[in-house]
Order: sequence, then structure tokens, then C-alpha cells
Amino acid sequence: MEETSAQEHAHRAVDDCFHEAGHAVAAALRASGHFDAQALTPGQYREGPAACRRWEEAPANARPFVAYAGPWAQARATWERVGALGADAAGRTFDDHVCAAVLARPQDAAAVAVAEFDVAAMLRDGGADESECRRVLRGVEFAWRRELEDVWPVVVEVALALDRGQRVALADVRRVADDRVAALYC
Repeated sequence: MEETSAQEHAHRAVDDCFHEAGHAVAAALRASGHFDAQALTPGQYREGPAACRRWEEAPANARPFVAYAGPWAQARATWERVGALGADAAGRTFDDHVCAAVLARPQDAAAVAVAEFDVAAMLRDGGADESECRRVLRGVEFAWRRELEDVWPVVVEVALALDRGQRVALADVRRVADDRVAALYC
């Protein structure tokens, strides 16, 4: 019983690293120079708001993506760990894992929900019906997921650095991302 509890604690700690790495990579992708002075300090996010939680101060158009990226990365890491193809042992899909990770952190859930509400309101003002609104919102999430899959190796590298106890500045995240992109084209 104690071993399972220790394993669960270790998984939660790794999940936290992936969650914060997802926010950091998304911030580096979308928030231009806004986060250069911010850094993630291992363990800090377990004790209270992390420096990377400053994503709420990102430009308004970047916040929803940055908010979504943390739970997405956490779910992606969990999904890899359980080795699920369609559903995990409990019958949960990857979408279920993303939803649970979003809902587990009220700040993330609020930022994503506000963005969805704003987009739906804009679409309704333009004459779209509910099914059109849902289709567009699914398309936005699909685009975000594709973008995050493209930078998954960067998220992994940042999460592993955090798990090793390294302090990671967002300038470091940008450098890792730039190196990965350069490697693709050289």
C-alpha cells in the first residue's frame, strides 16, 4: 500500500513538472518577450503560485493557449505512462485526461472557458448556431493540440529539467525550442 502511495506521489510530481513545462513552452511560443524575466523553480509550484503562473499576465490572445497547454502536457505525459491506445484501464480516453487536468486547476479552466465563451459569442453574433460554434471550438482545440504535439520534445526536455531540480528560465525554453527547430531543417 505504501509503495503505491509513493508511486502516486512520484507520478503527481512528474505530472506537475509536465504541466508547468506545457505552460512555459506555450508562453515561449505565444507571448513574445513578455516572460523573459520569469523562471520555473523546481518544487515552487507545489508550494504555491509559481513564477510561470504569471502567464495570466500574457497578452489576452495568448492566455487561452498558454492555459490549455499545461493540462494538455500533463495529460499527454500520463497517457504515455499508461500506454493507452484508445482508452486506459479505467476506460478514460485522452480527451477525458485533458478535461480532468483542465478542471483540476481552476485558473486553467477559467482561462480556457472564458476564451471559449468569447469565441462562441462572436460566432453567435455572426449568425452561427450551436453546432457551428461547437465545430469551430473543436477545430481550435485540434489546432492547439497539433501545435503542442509539434513541440512535445521541447515540453519533455523542460519537464525533465524541472524533475532533475534545475531552474528553467523561459529564455532557456526558447533556446531549446529554437535548437529543435534548427535541427529539423539542418
